[in-house]
Formats: sequence, C-alpha cells, structure tokens
Amino acid sequence: MPIIPEQQIPTHLWSNAVLHLPKELVRLYQKNLEDEGLLDEACKRTPSDSELIGGSSDEETMAHFAHRFAASCARVEYLILDPSSKFQEESSDILTLLSEGQVSILDVPCGCGAAVLSMIATVADLRQSGVLPKLPLNVDIVGGDISPKAAEMYQKQLAEISEWLTAQGIHLTRKAEFWDAKRPTTTAQLVDVWLDGRPRASGQYLVVVAAFGGAMKSQFNDFSRTFNHVAERLYQGSRTLLWVEPGMTSSEKLLDKVADWFRDKISWLKPKGEPQPSIRFDWFHPIKAFELHGTILVREFRSTQETTDARL
Repeated sequence: MPIIPEQQIPTHLWSNAVLHLPKELVRLYQKNLEDEGLLDEACKRTPSDSELIGGSSDEETMAHFAHRFAASCARVEYLILDPSSKFQEESSDILTLLSEGQVSILDVPCGCGAAVLSMIATVADLRQSGVLPKLPLNVDIVGGDISPKAAEMYQKQLAEISEWLTAQGIHLTRKAEFWDAKRPTTTAQLVDVWLDGRPRASGQYLVVVAAFGGAMKSQFNDFSRTFNHVAERLYQGSRTLLWVEPGMTSSEKLLDKVADWFRDKISWLKPKGEPQPSIRFDWFHPIKAFELHGTILVREFRSTQETTDARL
C-alpha cells in the first residue's frame, strides 16, 4: 500500500486526475521568473526537447528555467504523491527518508533546483495540510552543476523557501558547487563537500539525478567514471540513488544501460524492484495556465553493503 492513498492527497495538489504544483513552489517560481524578467517568455510556446537541454551559459540556463522548470517539478511531485500507485516502493522510500531525522542529499545536475525543490515542497505541503506529521527533519543539500547561473538560482530559491519549510518542521542547509560530469576531479571535490567528514555507516544519504538523459545519452562513456566515483562513495549504510527522467524511449534505454553498468561495475549498488514502464499523467502549468501531458520514468538503486571497509 502507498503511504498516501489517493483519496488522502489534498485536492489542491491532485484533483480530477490532474496534478497541481504546491502553492508555495508556484509562488517561488513566479517570483523568480519576474526577478529575471522571464515571466512573458515562460508564457510562450515551449521549444522542442532538442532545443532545451540546459548548458553552461546563462542563456541556456535561463531558457531551461523558463520553459522546463515547472515540468521537472511536476515529474518529481507525481512520483512522491504516486496517485496511480505505479511507484509505490520509490514513493514510500522517499517519504520515509524525508519523514524525520537527518538526511543528506546530493543533487546532480542540480540546475535551478526543480527536483529537490519539488521533493521538499511536496513533503512540506503534505505536512502543512495535516497529511504527514511535522516531525523534526534536518536536510543537508549539496547541488552540483556546470552552470554558475544555475548554482546561483539554486541557492537563491532554496534560501527563499526556507522560512516556509521551517514552519513545517523542515530545516535546510544548502550549498551549490561547480560540477563538470566529464571531469572526475570535480566529482571527487563535490562528494567530499557532500559527505563532509560524516561517518559513512551512519545517517541517511540520497543522490538525486534528474533530467540528465539529454546530455548523458550521447556521452555515456565520458560520464561513466564520474558515476563510478559517486557509486563507490555509496558503499555502506543507508544509501539511495534516485534517477528521474521524462518517459521517452531514449530515457528508458539510457536507464537500462545505467542499471546494467551498475550491475557490472558496482556490486553493492543494486536496482530496487522491477523496472517500471514510463507513466503518462496530466498536470496544470501554473504560468501558462492550462493543462499539459507529462511523462515520468524512474529507477531507484540502493546500497546493499552494511559493513565497513577501511579501504574506501
């Protein structure tokens, strides 16, 4: 059974089989569109996927923010609420992870924060609505991205939503660092910042990878060493890697390739459960003010190693 049955999902988040973003997240997004002079741009026709995969320049980053941020938020929210009961294990794991205590999240590539903001804002909204208890939750977030503008927006948005999160019992610390997936040294530095001397066998650790397929599918070999390093650092204790992509055929092939690669190279990081096909859902775009179709594909990997190893 899912933690939140469909009938208990607040109607301002899920109504008549249509997903709506949390109101505080909408307020935050609209404010930052206005701050960046992008509100009119966000109301225009969304360019094709091939035109919008993000990038290192300010222009690429903000075009992606204007036209793809809300869709990325909707995917993660749909996963957590799971109104179709198609992602029961993944939804249950994330809601349990974010229920109380201490959680450390590595968000790569973080972009302007859609994945983590949606995840945390959805949990906070459910707490505010009385669906989930307001147990003390401390979340340390480290994001990595190749775009300095994305890192700037990431920290700004997390800072601006923190007061509301605190009122729901969620306390954030946050950092955003430069990260180039083709340069393993930047990954090593990023993971060092994320773990920050914490004991490897204690605490809850979550790696979030979202909407990275557009860049990775054509550069898998270039990025594999980077993910090998991240996986090696997930060696023991409670470690989860959650990968969320749009539900396209190319994304499914990519995630199957990632799963095969982990099986071959990283024996202790296992796919959890059977791979599920992509899901299509309807959601309301708060800026364009009409309903859209969304798709989501999810793979979860869990560490199976419980003992310590001084060699790592």
